[in-house]
Amino acid sequence: MTSSAWLTRWACVWIRMECFPWPRRIISHDKLGEIVYAEGQTQAVDPGTQLYGIALHKEWDQLSVAHNTITADGLRQGPATEKLVAWEEGDDYVAVTASAGPAYNFVDLTRSILVTDDYVLQGDRAHSTDGKPHVFDVNYHNFGKPKMKLPTTPYSGFPKENGYNHLERVQRVAALATTSRRVLITMGTIMSLDVLGGAPTEVFQGWLRGRILP
Repeated sequence: MTSSAWLTRWACVWIRMECFPWPRRIISHDKLGEIVYAEGQTQAVDPGTQLYGIALHKEWDQLSVAHNTITADGLRQGPATEKLVAWEEGDDYVAVTASAGPAYNFVDLTRSILVTDDYVLQGDRAHSTDGKPHVFDVNYHNFGKPKMKLPTTPYSGFPKENGYNHLERVQRVAALATTSRRVLITMGTIMSLDVLGGAPTEVFQGWLRGRILP
């Protein structure tokens, strides 16, 4: 089992997380994908939303890594229906948990988000259901140029398919300890990565045709 979370402070926050069934004619491969808007701008963009007619739509948009979601073993999520697991709101907070359903037949994926007046806390849980180890990528996309707070080195170990082949100038941060570490600053917004336990966690950043994808 692995899990991670990010925490930041924003004055005004709007978050959209996908956790609803699509019409049968539309196959979605971005279960639990999200878009975040805060401080007057989009803080987590969805770069996989181009016109259906262009070639990059099939090579990028229809692949899970193109969205702010979780991927397993570098594979695209399969057709599945998400499920809203829990929803709670009070005077100064909203909390929601959703499941990706059978997006992968070997793992259970859930995403929880807590939004308050002062901060947003997100927790992602990836639990192997086949008793085997797997690699999970928590994908975050944004415009701009990040400033990594830890040393990086060039990396070329991503899959050469399923959208990963479109990542350029990829940099790798050494495995993080199981304590909270601030790893990057994007567009003036501080993003911190908290590793809650499990196998060592690595952080990568790369470019996609003018877009930044840490």
